[in-house]
Amino acid sequence: MMRCFSFFPIKLITSVIILSCIGCGPNANEKKLKNQVETLEAKLSDSQEFSTVLVSKLNKVDVLIDSIRKSEEIIAFNLEKGTTYEDHIDRLRGLTAFVEYSRQKIIQAENDLLASNNENQALLTLIRKLRKELNEKDEIITRLTEQVAKYKAENQDLIKLVDFQKREIIDMEQEIKMKISALTKAERDLDVLKQEKQMIKADAYFDKAEAAEEIATKIKFASKKKQENLQEAYELYRLSYNEGRLDAKEKMEALEKKLN
Repeated sequence: MMRCFSFFPIKLITSVIILSCIGCGPNANEKKLKNQVETLEAKLSDSQEFSTVLVSKLNKVDVLIDSIRKSEEIIAFNLEKGTTYEDHIDRLRGLTAFVEYSRQKIIQAENDLLASNNENQALLTLIRKLRKELNEKDEIITRLTEQVAKYKAENQDLIKLVDFQKREIIDMEQEIKMKISALTKAERDLDVLKQEKQMIKADAYFDKAEAAEEIATKIKFASKKKQENLQEAYELYRLSYNEGRLDAKEKMEALEKKLN
């Protein structure tokens, strides 16, 4: 994006003046012409030197603007890629300072040109163009700043949402743990109730078996009836044993001998 400015060679302009004055008279005119040429050469030399310096300054400004554009691209890329808010702010501050530095360089070059006796429309046009580009950079920085602010706001909203969701998850986990604990307790209680119920049944069978056995011992003459009561007692002891009454085993073994 480098720009350069060219000038007519001094000797070419001098030759034009000399040719235009040929035939205007002998020595006096030649001497006058020589003085005019020397004066013009000095002015052109000063003008050329000033313009060279000014163009050099403007070329440096042009390089600065190129650097600003690259910085814009980096920030825009990082906005899409995702970087920290602080990093974006630091880059924007640096970019703003860079633009201001370039602006001062342009103002200085413009003031130097206006303060000189040298009217160079090409240089003025170049300065105005650079100033316009710099103003455009200001607008881009403003837009990037707004993007970063929006990015920060969206990021904060996202953080709040994530925190809220985390709290919801924690609450749900606690609720699930409480429900699991309650369910475990209920299962334990159910097992206890089941065992208690089983023992109640076992005790009931055992009591009935003892009653049947007691009746059998009182029967003296009806042996068949006695055997039926002993068999009933045996079956009741067996049911009691199956329900968890372990001492019913001994009763069953004793009755087996009597039944056989």
